[in-house]
Amino acid sequence: MRIAVVGFGHIGKQHCKNVMENENLELAYICDPFISVDDLPAGVRDSCLVKDYDSWIENLNPSDVDLLIIATPNHLHYPMLVKAMTTYPFAGNPILVEKPVVIKNEHIEDLHYIQEQRRNKGLEEIPIFVNYPLRFLPSVNVLKNNWDSIGDVRIANVGVFWNRNKGYYDAADWRGKLDKEGGPLFNEFIHHLDLISYLGGELSINSGNVKDFSHNYTEVEDTGLINFKFNEGGLGVLTYTVATPNKSFDVNLHFIGDKGSAKLTGLYTNRLIINDDIYEFPINRNHYAQVLYSITEYLNGGTMDDRLCMMDDGLKLVSTINDFYSIAR
Repeated sequence: MRIAVVGFGHIGKQHCKNVMENENLELAYICDPFISVDDLPAGVRDSCLVKDYDSWIENLNPSDVDLLIIATPNHLHYPMLVKAMTTYPFAGNPILVEKPVVIKNEHIEDLHYIQEQRRNKGLEEIPIFVNYPLRFLPSVNVLKNNWDSIGDVRIANVGVFWNRNKGYYDAADWRGKLDKEGGPLFNEFIHHLDLISYLGGELSINSGNVKDFSHNYTEVEDTGLINFKFNEGGLGVLTYTVATPNKSFDVNLHFIGDKGSAKLTGLYTNRLIINDDIYEFPINRNHYAQVLYSITEYLNGGTMDDRLCMMDDGLKLVSTINDFYSIAR
């Protein structure tokens, strides 16, 4: 399968690496106006580089692309998705987009409309996957497969205590910008909000607060507290911060159900307790590769991996985050 990657920043580089390390995949294109042929990974042809974010898709040969990966800054996901979904003859090709799918609610409606128009014309919906690699961690897999021992969630208590220093924000001019990043819940902690609903079920926002303790050089908060409820009746709280002093401290997800209890913990979410059973897994820093593997297996005729997140679920999460921000900001 031939892969095109749009965006060659931190995440785009990881996607390119995963493609090149898979003998069944070929890196056909890298689209990024801010790099030169000297920046390309070893072994990639100079002709693979498309130095454009405006007419980039017109420079791709659709027959050379079996999967498009969009790994650009958050605010560019929407225009690039629209272009990929509506520019013929490319329109229809499968897409993997980084989280968040979009950051504005009006863009949610636009993407749904494009898919609806395809259905009305008798065309299939475009397969659009959203990258949520934490779903593929061994600890999460074990918990998901043993969820019957937890039952219906009564209480979820989740804390994610990270550090993001000035150097992190200075490294990319879109980070920390309200209209480009959207806020840390979009940029960092959407992964953990996704895990809560992936494991415990759909949720909605009750109330919340945000505060900026130590990042007065950004336009967004560095800390937030979300009170939510599960559609099945349970209650929960998510506390997140990038203001932990010096370095990231901990990630923990507690679930108390009507049958049992569980805890995922560790900065890499690699430790798990289910009732009396304790598990510790090797730290996995490349679970992106497992997402890509599952997508390509499915596109090659395999079964759909239920850990994969599709666009509709990714858009529900965007709506939930905007519900929170409308209350808390």
